[in-house]
Amino acid sequence: MQGKDVIRLVRITILHEYVGCRTYDLPPSTAVKDIKQLLYTETDFPVSEQHLWHNNKELCDWTKIGDLVHSPNHGVFLNLQSNGLKGGAWENVVQEVAGKTTLFANKNKAGNL
Repeated sequence: MQGKDVIRLVRITILHEYVGCRTYDLPPSTAVKDIKQLLYTETDFPVSEQHLWHNNKELCDWTKIGDLVHSPNHGVFLNLQSNGLKGGAWENVVQEVAGKTTLFANKNKAGNL
């Protein structure tokens, strides 16, 4: 495929206790609002109640997922929080070792595992 631009997709993994783990391979130009719409389509979880977090910061709807990628071989893990769904107050503790990311525990906001 010489002469054509190849778009490298970004693997996005969304973690939530209630809706489970959702993984998407998306173009880097995908906005957070588009990810929320994907979640709504699959789960009927209203976009207005979804809050996506990355590195302990809530993401704005216009954030592009390509801006969250720090290395071409790493995916992006997002935590889904909400007011309405059970599990929204939980964070996932993720460990990155040698380029591999592993979910190894869940803790609530108080720090309890």
